[in-house]
Amino acid sequence: MPDFYSLLMQLWTRSNIIFVSGASGTGKTSLVQFLVGNALAHDLKNKSCVWIQASEPFPSTRFKAMQPPELLKHIYVTPPSGVYQNYLQQEMDLRAISSGIKLLPPSLFFLVIDNISHHLRYEISQTSDISRVTRLMDKFYAIQLQPLILKCMREGIRLILIHEVSYNPNLGKEAPFFHKLYDRVKGVVRIHLVKDLFSKKLSMHLNSEEQSWTGRYKIHSTGFLFV
Repeated sequence: MPDFYSLLMQLWTRSNIIFVSGASGTGKTSLVQFLVGNALAHDLKNKSCVWIQASEPFPSTRFKAMQPPELLKHIYVTPPSGVYQNYLQQEMDLRAISSGIKLLPPSLFFLVIDNISHHLRYEISQTSDISRVTRLMDKFYAIQLQPLILKCMREGIRLILIHEVSYNPNLGKEAPFFHKLYDRVKGVVRIHLVKDLFSKKLSMHLNSEEQSWTGRYKIHSTGFLFV
């Protein structure tokens, strides 16, 4: 395993929350698939994953490429209909998960939410009222995000949130949408994926409150490869 994976395993003993961010095509989903598949493959009897599709369906063919094939029996994709249709559906489902109304596998080790901010972005795009934007973000944090984080911390579930990014002129770099909202969450392992505009080379930057790591990687037909 690469140094990245060894470091991540160490950090997981102190934090169970991971934010994975990057522009489209940088391999965010492939990286999370690699992390989930590797961890589950070593303990299939006691570990499973719930994969939530917040904004777009995850192609089943990508799961079928995971090895060993038994992994597929331990990854539960939700919602069964495809994706959350709107902000309210996402809010209701995440509240049901946080409160325990929606039952999860007893062996749950990973909870992945792909593009958690998608519907929040749409809701905010519908208003120009700054006070309403603030209320929407505060409500999202208080009702959807914080209870989910607390549940995962209590129950030892690894929570992985996948974020799209945009160029932020104030920061002078790419940043997740609503980065100030997610900066409220402390003790997070943050992994940012970057594609160089000229060379097209891919690089990964891992940061926590204690350590950092940078390395290169490639995405190929069979998965995620560190170089």
